[in-house]
Amino acid sequence: LGFEAGDLSDWTATGTAFNKQPVNRDGIAQRWGGQISNKNGDYFIGGYEIVQDAGTGTLTSAAFKIPKPYGSFLFGGGETPTTRADVVLLNDNGSSVIFSAVGANREQMRRVAVDLRKFVGKSIVVRLVDENPGAWGHLNFDDFRFHDEPPVNIEPSAGAWRSIQNP
Repeated sequence: LGFEAGDLSDWTATGTAFNKQPVNRDGIAQRWGGQISNKNGDYFIGGYEIVQDAGTGTLTSAAFKIPKPYGSFLFGGGETPTTRADVVLLNDNGSSVIFSAVGANREQMRRVAVDLRKFVGKSIVVRLVDENPGAWGHLNFDDFRFHDEPPVNIEPSAGAWRSIQNP
């Protein structure tokens, strides 16, 4: 689930938060000096780069099956649940959020790990949510991938993000 095609193929957008995404310039480095996006490849979802904090909306991936017990993605942005990345389980009764990550008012993306052991073989979507048109009302996202083992170098104590693992 990267964005190297330079478009939102296999993603559905609502609202204005994700207009003209993905982006291929790292405006984060220009705005923050010591920070860079940490994007993987050329393109990423850079929430501030086009509409800044004003946009709201969602960006939802196409459904896909979980092939491995762990997932991860790059994420940064505002520190409240109004700007988040959700992993949503799809089932016969509808859908439910099984994992959410929010930022820590930091644009530089960090790798967020997701424990998917209970859901291998089931279908999910990734949903980016921006409900905040005010300060830190944006998010950055890239490079969702699966892993056989828990990803290494995950530092939740570093203050770059926090996650809420749902039961």
